[in-house]
Order: sequence, then C-alpha cells, then structure tokens
Amino acid sequence: VTRQSRQNYWTPINPDKRDRLQYHQEIDFDTLEPDSDIYAIASAGVVSVTPVSLDLTARVSLTDFEQQLRAHE
Repeated sequence: VTRQSRQNYWTPINPDKRDRLQYHQEIDFDTLEPDSDIYAIASAGVVSVTPVSLDLTARVSLTDFEQQLRAHE
C-alpha cells in the first residue's frame, strides 16, 4: 500500500489535437519518496495499491487499509 507521489513523471511531447498524445517518462530517483506509488513500480518493481478519492486524497489510514488487505491473504 502506497501513497500517491508528489512527483510528476511524464511530460507531453508535441501535444497536437490531430495526433495521439505522446509523452516522455522521466523519474527523478534522487527526490523520489520511498513510500510512493512511483517508487514501488519503478524502483522496487512491485504492484502499487494507492487508495484515493476523486480529489486525489486518501480518506483512510494507509496502515489500516494495508492490514485489511493482508487479512485476506
């Protein structure tokens, strides 16, 4: 269980309404938060579960949520 990183990891390249949106991925590993979703996927190579609501905030304790998920292993 991770939290959403504050780091943007992609930037649009030539955004043209006629073409598909293309992007460039760039992760700054020096400032990457070790408890974030990007770190879990890009650095640790594991699946990330990040609970968020529509306004991109977590309304639950991540520790409690992780314990509930692990109870079903």
